[in-house]
Amino acid sequence: MFDFSLCVILDQDWIGGKIDQSLIADIVQGGATWLQYRNKNGSDAEFVRNAEIIVEIAHRLHVPVLINDRTDIALASGADGVHVGQQDLPVRFVRTLMGPDKLIGLSVSRLEELKEIDQVNYIGIGALFETRSKPDAELSGLELVQQVRSRTELPLVGIGGITSANAANVIDAGADGVAVISSVLGAENRKYAAKEVLEAVKLSKRRNTHERL
Repeated sequence: MFDFSLCVILDQDWIGGKIDQSLIADIVQGGATWLQYRNKNGSDAEFVRNAEIIVEIAHRLHVPVLINDRTDIALASGADGVHVGQQDLPVRFVRTLMGPDKLIGLSVSRLEELKEIDQVNYIGIGALFETRSKPDAELSGLELVQQVRSRTELPLVGIGGITSANAANVIDAGADGVAVISSVLGAENRKYAAKEVLEAVKLSKRRNTHERL
């Protein structure tokens, strides 16, 4: 069963330079349950080259990888799936290209964007809080997580400004996991930063499970 608890988004602008095994190993050892690779500004050649490297390393560490936006690069790199936004290829076409066994995630920042969700495996919701990764992002807030939770049983992943200090609030609102960039990639000790976020997520899940019993 796929564990959505903690996604670390490997944003090329935050990584900088060459992808190496130590970076990914630190994040995975810290507790990332899956990874996503995003490259908004690089060439297609750089994107697919780095995607292949990340997929190869992550799979050796038994962690799945999704590619942000680019269905073609997800297929070319052997990734486990793709995460698309509202301005990307419609998910019905993404599903046709990816096939039935690959994971597809869809970004949602407002309720009216909940379309064709029968074709996706999870929904990413945000930006929930102010974030250094997307300083101009429209904030959706935790209320949107609650609203989407009431409309679907699909796994929900909160994104945008999430840290160890607020990750539990995202889970309490109804999310199944969180996705982070700066709170891990911008940390001096990436392994420890990932561990802190995951512990906050797990603590909230345990508490919520106990309260339901």
